[in-house]
Amino acid sequence: MRTSVFWLLTLVCLSGSSGQTHRYLPPPQKSVGFKIGTEISYLKDLNFSPLNYLGVGLVGEVEYHHENVARDIYFGRLSFSLSTLQTKASTGFTSVKYGFNPEIGFLKNLKKPSSRFNYHLGGRYHTYLEFVDYGHTSSVTFFTLHSLDLVGRFSWRIRRRQLFHTELGLPVFGLLVRPPYTGWDKFIVDNQDSPIKVFFRGRWTSLNNFFGINWTVGYLYEVNRNWDFTLQYRFRAYQTDVLDPAKIFTSQVSIGANVKL
Repeated sequence: MRTSVFWLLTLVCLSGSSGQTHRYLPPPQKSVGFKIGTEISYLKDLNFSPLNYLGVGLVGEVEYHHENVARDIYFGRLSFSLSTLQTKASTGFTSVKYGFNPEIGFLKNLKKPSSRFNYHLGGRYHTYLEFVDYGHTSSVTFFTLHSLDLVGRFSWRIRRRQLFHTELGLPVFGLLVRPPYTGWDKFIVDNQDSPIKVFFRGRWTSLNNFFGINWTVGYLYEVNRNWDFTLQYRFRAYQTDVLDPAKIFTSQVSIGANVKL
């Protein structure tokens, strides 16, 4: 009888130990990440041209990420892109598109910190800027939205060193900035050396005047205690009928590394 009890207790201890292995809890972390990749984009802006434009270019990103003991996340990101837009109508309409996206936010963990699956909900301040230039400013257009976004995130610790995560952000309120019908006016000419003034001249609005979505899927592999390898896919879509209808879609694939602080 004693022998049976001994083996039963041993089995329980081993099972508990195995369960703890699956519920590996990384320590609180601060890291700076760097990514570089490629972008495929689509643009149709009737204020700029009735044509459909497709573009290919480069994208880069710098990110600060902080997770505390409760697995709450504080983050800041700065991404930028440079693409060449072309249309099937003619090679003479080739244009250049510049993208700029700073954001800062907070995500609250909704599950136990030791869980392999974590759900986060929070918000961020995000500036989405796309600027298109044709013929060295012969014609320009831009779409800028300084918004407050609702953000949800799901993460799954596949193994001790591997993490899968996905994040969805929806802008709900913001300052929408669009160019005049000609792309230029006296205000822009007078302030062409002060882009902050130009890209903050707009109107406060909500979902009745724009639609936006930012979706990210990522994979992280912890190489060692000092850095991680990352792989990421991001999709952005924005649409508005303000001034003239405009649609912007971008797909980005990037690789990078996180340096732990």
